[in-house]
Amino acid sequence: MTKRLSPVRRTLVGGFAAAVLLVGCGDGTESGELIGAPPSSSGVVPIPPPTVREADESDSDTPRARYTENELGVVLPDTEVTPGAVFDDVGPDDVCDARYPESVRKPRADDKLEVFARYGISIRDRGNYRIDHLIPVALGGTNALENLWPQPIDGLGGPPAKDALELALHALVCDGDLTLQEAQTVVAADWWQAYESYVGPVDLSPTTAPEQTTTSSTEGSGVTTGARCTEEGAIGYTEFEEVPLRCIADQFGELSWQKRYS
Repeated sequence: MTKRLSPVRRTLVGGFAAAVLLVGCGDGTESGELIGAPPSSSGVVPIPPPTVREADESDSDTPRARYTENELGVVLPDTEVTPGAVFDDVGPDDVCDARYPESVRKPRADDKLEVFARYGISIRDRGNYRIDHLIPVALGGTNALENLWPQPIDGLGGPPAKDALELALHALVCDGDLTLQEAQTVVAADWWQAYESYVGPVDLSPTTAPEQTTTSSTEGSGVTTGARCTEEGAIGYTEFEEVPLRCIADQFGELSWQKRYS
């Protein structure tokens, strides 16, 4: 015998069935996907525009330096960006101590990068330059950025000529023939002019190859770090990499080749 539903129960069952049909048919949503969930593509949020503007070259606080060349083609630093800097509490007694250069630290890597940037030199080309102290450490020069510049390795006015000038001026200061301030001034103003005055002019006649006169005693070629040398203050170069070494006395007075500082 079939049991008949009351009107109230028929209404409830009918409403439930209608709800099931609406969910099942709906708008074609695949099974397993939440109803009312946004399409998957809407989960990709676009990157907002940058809030900080990219730095423009004109905004940089880095000074822009320009090399100058004299009539011989010798490259000189920009005197406005690299005027030279010295320790104001260092005197002749200090710099004439053979161990004094070792007491001054080398320039930091960040400082070297800044110097290259000032002169517009790519870090990829750094092998063509050395970071030089315009006023040498041996004459009281500091590691301030105003005293550092990328000196081209090749050319007439390369590192050997600058080193020879440093030795000549250092000797004059220590012998009392030149004040330390005078030596600092002439090398900062125009180091090549100082070279020709205190070391000697370069013979550029067609019959001879350009040769730089030097007052340093370079004891042969191919010197090695730690090897014995005979003349304190002399400069030698390693055979393959041509790294400059200085003849320095240790605490016992024994002379040996050690890495020098510009």
